Parts: sequence; structure tokens; C-alpha cells
Amino acid sequence: MNFNVPAISFGIEENCGSVSGKLEWDIREQRFIQADIRRVFHAVSMSEYREAWIRPPNADDRCCIVAGQADAAYRIELYRANLLEASIAGLIQKWESEEMIFTWQKKPSIGSTETIVHIRLHNEAEGSAMELVHSGFSSAADVAWHQQLWDASLERLAWLLEGFPV
Repeated sequence: MNFNVPAISFGIEENCGSVSGKLEWDIREQRFIQADIRRVFHAVSMSEYREAWIRPPNADDRCCIVAGQADAAYRIELYRANLLEASIAGLIQKWESEEMIFTWQKKPSIGSTETIVHIRLHNEAEGSAMELVHSGFSSAADVAWHQQLWDASLERLAWLLEGFPV
């Protein structure tokens, strides 16, 4: 399969796909990472590796990430200056080497709803292509925060796996 994607591609889509007709937003990102698909999968799927690349918006040297997982349940806690800024929790629905689907809910967040993250990985000659779709946001503020999180996090993931400074 030839899956050529640009190094960075992202976007936010509005849709009215729900039965209630309420407006929802999706985040879509594509990224090519110069690393073997198994390395990318392990970095995304193992909580101790998630701590290394997940980055909240406006991350600085006062940020700390703590990630854990028990069976299908996971949690990611984002600390800034030793204070809990946000906690993300969810359940893993599908966890295979080329496709991962999991629920995601950020707290505290007024009106935060449970969303779905869908990640697909594809082998390429020089590395791996990653597609990420994070869907089901019900507020513009929530989608903006998450867009910043995914931009910074995927940049950091590529930097760690490729071994080059960003």
C-alpha cells in the first residue's frame, strides 16, 4: 500500500452527524514518522511511553505527565507546577498494531463529553504513516484545546522516534 501523506496535515471539521442534530467537531491529523510501525505502536500504546510524548497546550518545564493503565481503562494526568491541570480517562475499544480506538474524556472541563480517538498506522518504505481522528467534540473551546494538545504531542512523538530536534 502506498500511503503518501505530508509530514504534517491537520484540520477541524464541523458536522451534524448525530441523531439529535447538534453540532460536533472532529480533529483529523496525518503524519509521517521516520520510524518502524512497531516502534510507533509501542510509543502510542504503552503508558510509560505516553508520558514522554503527550504535551498539553502551552507546555513548559513545569509540566509533568503521569499515565497509567489497568486492563482496558487508562488515565493521563496533566500537571503544571505540581497542580493537576487536567485528567483524561477512557476505555480501550480496539488495540491492534495498526489500529487503535479508545474513548477519551477530559476533566475538569465544563460540558466535556466523551469523545472517540481512532488511530491508524500504515507501513511505508521509510517509516510509518499515522492517521488520527478525534471525534465527537461538543464545544469549540474543547476542540481548540485538544487540537493544540495533538499538534504538540504528535510533534514530540515524531521528534522522539526520529531522533532529530524539532
